[in-house]
Amino acid sequence: MKRFAWAAAAAMMATTPAFAGGLVEPEPTPAPEIVPVVPAPPATDWTGFQAGVVLGIASTTTTFGQFSPLELDSSRYGVIARYLHDMGDFVLGGQLMYEEIGVEDDVVTGMNRLGASVLVGYDMGRLLPYAHLGVTRLDTGALGTMENGVSYGVGAMYEATESLILSIEYSRTEYDDYLVPTGELSADSLRIAATFRF
Repeated sequence: MKRFAWAAAAAMMATTPAFAGGLVEPEPTPAPEIVPVVPAPPATDWTGFQAGVVLGIASTTTTFGQFSPLELDSSRYGVIARYLHDMGDFVLGGQLMYEEIGVEDDVVTGMNRLGASVLVGYDMGRLLPYAHLGVTRLDTGALGTMENGVSYGVGAMYEATESLILSIEYSRTEYDDYLVPTGELSADSLRIAATFRF
């Protein structure tokens, strides 16, 4: 009987380490990584009508045959209206602009200009760079003539708010047969505009 008790005790002691080894706590599972979701900026749709005011300056050069060129600076202010159609990457549109022109030292008074042009722009979200090409009608005021010209250049519009569009534009306008058959007039203009979108 004593032998049996000792044998049972020895067997229990022999199995204790193996049993204890099975009680090792498992390693904790790492918490899942949280990746923040950054919302994409809202796309800008340039489609719609705009109307507002425009201010500008211009430098003009007038030549009459062999005579020395006459160079004058002028200021411009007026109104502008546009319609744009957003086609995705590209934007097509047209604009009308009417300006009163003040020539330095009042060399010529009463001048005004009406221009119409087509626009082709690249949609960069809230920024729209564009090129423009059009025609213009110049009333020379006190000189008493109406002159037709061609205008071209580049510009950029910026969506300040959903309704307010700010823009800057450079254009060059050329008139042939200005006042007389040998007359030529070229004007380099820089304008800023603030328009409201409807």
